Amino acid sequence: MKNSFYPAKAGINFEESTQKLYLFSADSVSVMYAWPPKAWQKTTDSGWQRVRPQIDLPRYDVEKKIAWLMAFRKDPAHYRSKKMAWLKWYATIPKPIRIQVARFKSRQWHILSFLAHCGDPAYDLVKSNPALAYSLASNWVFHKPAVKQPLRSARSLLAKGKKQKDILAWLGFPPTELTRKVLMKISHESITVERLLYLREALANPAVQKQLSHLSVINAGVLRIVCDKELCKVVSHVLLQDVSLAAKENSSAQVVYLLEDLLRLWRLLRDRPLPIRSLTDAAKVQQLHDQLTCESHQVLVDDSVEPVTFPAPPVEGDEMVVPITDSRMLLEEARQQHNCVLGYFDDIVVRQNIYLYRILGSQRCTLALEKRGSKWVATQMRAVCNDPASDQIATQTRCWLAERGIQNAIGQRDVLELY
Repeated sequence: MKNSFYPAKAGINFEESTQKLYLFSADSVSVMYAWPPKAWQKTTDSGWQRVRPQIDLPRYDVEKKIAWLMAFRKDPAHYRSKKMAWLKWYATIPKPIRIQVARFKSRQWHILSFLAHCGDPAYDLVKSNPALAYSLASNWVFHKPAVKQPLRSARSLLAKGKKQKDILAWLGFPPTELTRKVLMKISHESITVERLLYLREALANPAVQKQLSHLSVINAGVLRIVCDKELCKVVSHVLLQDVSLAAKENSSAQVVYLLEDLLRLWRLLRDRPLPIRSLTDAAKVQQLHDQLTCESHQVLVDDSVEPVTFPAPPVEGDEMVVPITDSRMLLEEARQQHNCVLGYFDDIVVRQNIYLYRILGSQRCTLALEKRGSKWVATQMRAVCNDPASDQIATQTRCWLAERGIQNAIGQRDVLELY
């Protein structure tokens, strides 16, 4: 059958009589019900298909926001129309459901569908163990082979007589009380599929189980540390506790950049492993990091020695992105950016699996490409003092990478298949 699709002006419309939300773009049209959640999309290339759209439920009171927008007519009409359409659509979701779903940072549609199809037992699980509910709502990622009817399988695991340990076992987690309690401690902001997959693997290690059992809260920073076989050995419980209570570590792991730099420098400058549990607190980490950074500067600072020329960059640079091609440029980068990129010297020259670039766009940053197999992948981009890059420079760099066919995995531990 011919796909009769005609390009439309981009826009959005909420039809109150049917409670449908319509999204129009130049090459697609989407129709969505919020409760119970259903969504279809038609494109220029295909007919109507069921889809799982990305949604972002607000954490504020939707009804009050609608009333506020209705009261203030000074807002631009197009903004009010778009905002109002989304808000009215959100308002069709029962408020208790909406409040719970909005607490998650990703896969909100999956959670919404899970709650709609699995009823009160699903709601109870979302409230009592958010990370486990999140995993069950996307169970085709965790249970292999994936089942054909994931929500039906989820319902059966929530039936009377079933325990959370049964769900853990089916999802591939250790089916223990300790694992159940560990998942209960993970903050909503820190829950992602990738982190839960890495955690599932890490929980096979009794030492990791013990580390996590003593924490009251588990966030992204903690998960990143315990899922790294090197870091989890050298970090003390006190430091892990400090990380777990740091708000900036909730949605993304920040301290790990400092820890990884420290380990790289230690390997470069010392002939022995870093002692077990030697990183006792944040102050000691920073102190040791600064000490090693100074030492590494001294190693390469001798101007009487010709700079070491690096291998040719995997991707040519331009005015905005400049490859760091010798040891003198690397030293300059470390000084200007107050980071310890000198710790990458062996990776660049000996192993040849890392290459660094200066970002000279709207914000000064350092970009790292990592060789994975036969391909180079962008894995890190940090501003001065290892601060996160701004949204503007991140967008500029994403475009630069895409134009050159370089995969962007910045902020990810590894590249996982889409699901």
